[in-house]
Amino acid sequence: MKKPLIFINGKMVLASPADLRALTPGAINKYGVFETMRACQGRIFFFKEHWDRFCFGLRKLKIKISYSPNEINTISKVVLNANHLDEARLRWEIWREKKIVRFAIVALPYAELSKQKFRRGLKSVIVPVRIDRAQGQSRVKSLFYTAYFKAYKLAKEKKCDEAILLNRQGFLAEGSRSNIFVIRKNILLTPALSCGCLKGITRQCILKIAKEKRIICREKNLTEESLFNAQEAFLTNSLWGIIPITFVNGKMIAKGKPGEITSLLSKRYKHLAQQYLA
Repeated sequence: MKKPLIFINGKMVLASPADLRALTPGAINKYGVFETMRACQGRIFFFKEHWDRFCFGLRKLKIKISYSPNEINTISKVVLNANHLDEARLRWEIWREKKIVRFAIVALPYAELSKQKFRRGLKSVIVPVRIDRAQGQSRVKSLFYTAYFKAYKLAKEKKCDEAILLNRQGFLAEGSRSNIFVIRKNILLTPALSCGCLKGITRQCILKIAKEKRIICREKNLTEESLFNAQEAFLTNSLWGIIPITFVNGKMIAKGKPGEITSLLSKRYKHLAQQYLA
């Protein structure tokens, strides 16, 4: 693989595999925030929503950014074009080292999930890692990402696609890189922000779509049993959009295939996301 060009500290530089690993959330583990987005044909999905959350996190951590949203959008597109990427995962990250603020934009190839992958769904596992994010931090995507990094590693060791984390009270919180939804009796359920989950961009979009489609949705405490006994279950993030969960801890759930409500929400999400390209 050719070394990608990344934007870091005001310059475009060639990044080695070691450089990319060092900039991975969980490996960088610095006082700062990041955002991961999907880009298509050089345009970014939900740019404004990601920018707003990025800035919220910076305000919480009292870190100043010297770029405007228009400048960030322009630089992001320069990085995408420099790497000849039509489809990409794009990441902004900003952190403080002593009194110096560092900023990087990384773009790497990313392919949309195939129909086959959607039909097959994901294998997930509930890991022993516990999270303890306060509700006021639900919009802060912190670079202190070690717990999620560890959780995902545990999932891969068990040959699973994603790790499911509980909070310290034993309720479902989120995936290592996703929000979680279950459907029971045709009601859409997702952990409340008070459970410690991130206020995901796609999570919020799905709640909006559910209301539009008159699907009853509730944010509440959910137990492991809520997942094991789900009529349907799926995960969301800015890269996947929606992806069904078909196995948890080796046990088939939701008949091992996407359900009707999951498919309906996924179709509507894809249509809506195209309207939010910046």
